[in-house]
Amino acid sequence: MKKLILILTVCSVAFGAYADDWPQWRGEDGSCVSSEKTWNPQAVSAGKLLWNKKIGAGYSAVSVVKENVFAIGNVGGNDEVVCLNAADGSQVWKYSYPCSSPKRFPGPRGTPAVDVASSAVYVLSREGEIYCLGAAKGDLKWKKDIKKEFGAKVPKWAFSSSPRLVGDMLLVNAGSTAIALNKKTGAKIWSGGPGTAGYSSPVVYTKGGKQYVAVFAAKSAYGLDLKTGAEDWSHPWETSYDVNAADPIVIGDDVFLSSGYNTGCVLVNISAKPKVVWQSKVLRSHYSSLFIHEGMIYGVDGQSGKDSTELKCVDLKTGNQKWSKKTGFGSIVGADGNIIFFGEGGKLLVVAMSPTGYKEIASTQLTLSGKCWTMPVLANGRIYCRSEGGDLSCLDVRK
Repeated sequence: MKKLILILTVCSVAFGAYADDWPQWRGEDGSCVSSEKTWNPQAVSAGKLLWNKKIGAGYSAVSVVKENVFAIGNVGGNDEVVCLNAADGSQVWKYSYPCSSPKRFPGPRGTPAVDVASSAVYVLSREGEIYCLGAAKGDLKWKKDIKKEFGAKVPKWAFSSSPRLVGDMLLVNAGSTAIALNKKTGAKIWSGGPGTAGYSSPVVYTKGGKQYVAVFAAKSAYGLDLKTGAEDWSHPWETSYDVNAADPIVIGDDVFLSSGYNTGCVLVNISAKPKVVWQSKVLRSHYSSLFIHEGMIYGVDGQSGKDSTELKCVDLKTGNQKWSKKTGFGSIVGADGNIIFFGEGGKLLVVAMSPTGYKEIASTQLTLSGKCWTMPVLANGRIYCRSEGGDLSCLDVRK
């Protein structure tokens, strides 16, 4: 009997180790904050590198499900979607398709979305093609060209939306607002119509017991009925070069928007007719994602290559800055009361998620090829960091 209890206990621990997957952009719930507690923030300073893999040029983040890591990069004019083993970085499978990749800002932008229920992986190429692949073998299930079928125009810096899965639906920011497809067949559910999209990804939220999707398009933000695509609200927001890239954040009856090029940020109440609560330039998010925790907004203010770029904490209710720290440009994710910051020069920081002041917990310097603009990902005790040049590094931070 004691032996049986021991076996059951060991099995429970092993299963629990996979509780903190990161199956799509900004995590399963889209909050950009991980619930993971199976990691040791101080372990970042040790910089224990498990493996480094060349995956091709690009900016896509990874998605992680159990011991599988899904990534995309461009090699020799072909995008390569790969499934890697999380333990050692070895390749499980690869699927390639032709796709252009200029020398400046090369490769794909969108992050793979993994549907565990149907064992499928979805990617949107920079040229506007959606691929549905089998998660086990990388075999092609279906393919769509959203330019031809929906009149979606390619933005100046290419399609950048990460596909978003919700129920049986696959959402992408493309066309005038968004496109919704049946995830199993690729059939159209609804489309906002022809046009040029922004660079952010769709955000699903609930208001009044009903589901909606927030989309940061080229010149406005929209709230759309999830089932029909009908517009519930819109708020004009124009940025230089139409770079609305950081995802909108919906909190109750408010939506927070932020853009770079000195545009700034705004909190808009959407309970009825959209109404500005406050607006300022305290957070000018070039394209680095932001997140909210306990009434505070955490984000990177400024642009790549600018000395004034800072990591900031801002009060959501008032727009007042709580603290700032000059860090240089980078991307962030939240986890277990901490901010994981990955700078464009390869610096990885762990900072306490607190409004009382900047407190650095741990840091390490990674050596990767090219700029590091991609969001770091924490999943199952490992941190994944990717560079423009195609290096994907995996650090062991397990307790």
